[in-house]
Amino acid sequence: TALQPTQAALFEYALEALPQQDYAHPVGDLPAWPVDAVCAALAQAATDEELIAAAAKWSKLALGAPASGCWPTLDEGPGGVPGDGPGPGAWGYQSCTETLHQFSSDSAVRDYEFDLTAQSDLCFKLYGVRPDPTKLARLFGGYAIPGNVTNVVFSNGLRDPWSGGGFYAAAPSEAHASNAFCVMPSGAHHSDLRTPMDDDPDDVKKCRELEEARLAGYLVAAR
Repeated sequence: TALQPTQAALFEYALEALPQQDYAHPVGDLPAWPVDAVCAALAQAATDEELIAAAAKWSKLALGAPASGCWPTLDEGPGGVPGDGPGPGAWGYQSCTETLHQFSSDSAVRDYEFDLTAQSDLCFKLYGVRPDPTKLARLFGGYAIPGNVTNVVFSNGLRDPWSGGGFYAAAPSEAHASNAFCVMPSGAHHSDLRTPMDDDPDDVKKCRELEEARLAGYLVAAR
């Protein structure tokens, strides 16, 4: 693909993506709390061979690779903007038109510096369009969103890296009265929107209760 991922980029991508899936119960082939499991496996590796084997195992589990055969080239992600960016998939097109993440990375996982010109050129090569990183802020008001929209429950799972860009609360004068906020310290990526499980953390259950109550109220008000 246009991203030309390397084998190392697949492992980096798996590590970056895994925290979104850090749920309290198994999902697919991943165990409960997979971040803890992966960190333990990598830390316990005593040799380079064991470390590489652990990295390969958990990369396959995190990214859903086939049980056997070669790993197919992923449409988007590896080697690109952290959190996914321009690429030949559906999300890649959306990144090129309205949701481009201007993210850099300076960590032990990956050293990546965002380059708007390079990403713009990639978008033009793929789709003949140029990204507009400020489009959504102009449409909805950026940090003023809670006061510009109605009937929204802003929920955030703190085990999800995307929670860093979430809305947690707002002064009464800054948020519409119909909006609400809930925080799930044990929640991962949209934990509250997944199928309810008996072992869901209490904070996830409480957030769902708030959302259900708010949705019921919105429907009554709209009649």
